[in-house]
Amino acid sequence: MGDYFKHLRLMHGLSRTELASRIDMSEKTLQRIELGQVDAKVSQLMTFMNYFAVSPAEVQARTNTVLPNPAAVAKEMAAATDLPQIVQLADELTRLTRKYRTEWLKTSQIACEILRLALVGDEEAAQRLANRMVNGFMLRDFITAYDFQLLTLVAGCVSFDRLKLLLISGQLHRHLGNAAESTVVSRLYRQLLDSAFAEQDPAAVRYVCDVIQSNITQADCVSLQAYRHFAGVLGLALDGHETAAQHDFEALKSGLMVLGAETELAEMAPLFQGWLVAASRLASIAGCTKTLTHQTNIAVNLKAATRVANEQ
Repeated sequence: MGDYFKHLRLMHGLSRTELASRIDMSEKTLQRIELGQVDAKVSQLMTFMNYFAVSPAEVQARTNTVLPNPAAVAKEMAAATDLPQIVQLADELTRLTRKYRTEWLKTSQIACEILRLALVGDEEAAQRLANRMVNGFMLRDFITAYDFQLLTLVAGCVSFDRLKLLLISGQLHRHLGNAAESTVVSRLYRQLLDSAFAEQDPAAVRYVCDVIQSNITQADCVSLQAYRHFAGVLGLALDGHETAAQHDFEALKSGLMVLGAETELAEMAPLFQGWLVAASRLASIAGCTKTLTHQTNIAVNLKAATRVANEQ
């Protein structure tokens, strides 16, 4: 009940002091009700209902605590695209955690807070909390399917080096090629590639490509097979074989359009195209760096040879 009162107050943009003054209640009493330290009296409940114009049915629906299914929570979190939705979900998870104190609810709270921090633009705080979440995963004997779902939601906030450590630990192995979790796995591969390209390091991208190709073996999952084939295309681009990479990509793109017109498969093509362009750019930069290094070495050697000749 206290959480519901707090939720109503915040949704209307009121401070505790303002609301207490408007409903003729002491701020301390309101605070104790919101924190769950005391139960609201019937008269106080009626005051809240009248002030916020909510019905008894709505109050009952919002305050009857029923433990939800983890899959439903993950789905709701994935669908939350703006701050009000995330805040509302966070409030609900806080209420549930106080009552049930289960591990999956606590982890859900953390994931929700990471998403909130990312939405408000506090990237450093989001990454710190996401890295701590991953540290906790690495200490476990195994990562559950639900933990894996939460990881894919916040992986974009995790530093690449921490994601790489988690992959090396083997904790994700049984999930990465699972056709039954193809949507979730695809989401993680997308986050991994985004993080790798953000490093601006061909070795990071190549590592993710190796992970994708070594973990995807099921031939009956089209979306995962698309990632597997595209990892090969990226490998060609990173090696400087741009023509071959483009040829293979066009074949893959045609297949995606035929197999998945107006589905998520069709949406993969522009996503893959962006990564392919980025890979070609990385290969070009790496090639320029090698050329400059070679030219520098030649210049140094020539200068040394000239100095020796002059001395002689």
